[in-house]
Amino acid sequence: HVAELGKPITKELKESLKIKNKDQVEINLDVAHVVINYLNEKTGKQFKAQSTATKKFIAGRVKEGYTQEDFMKVIDLKVSQWINHTEFSRFLRPSTLFNATNFENYVNELAIVQKPKKRMLALPVLDFTKGDEHV
Repeated sequence: HVAELGKPITKELKESLKIKNKDQVEINLDVAHVVINYLNEKTGKQFKAQSTATKKFIAGRVKEGYTQEDFMKVIDLKVSQWINHTEFSRFLRPSTLFNATNFENYVNELAIVQKPKKRMLALPVLDFTKGDEHV
């Protein structure tokens, strides 16, 4: 879009921007349907991907560069942590999971959870001074 700055607004330019925006909206709707279906499957709930608020949350995160896989990983993480806790399971909803601040925190939490724990390997100590007497 930067190259188009300063150019007069023409009918062709308007049409080009409409097509680009339409394509982005369709991509966001596809992601929203997949993500909400996945959330419903994991939680047994009945959220609607067509909901204006839900579409807005998901489109916002996609615009920030998050992928469909990021949404699914966050859903998996939070379902594993909250599904069996009545006080938390009610927060397994789009407005909580995909809120800008929360979502970023959950993605960062994933990085901590998935980081393998380093273990110090203890190498065996070989003592050749004893010979074969301990065998």
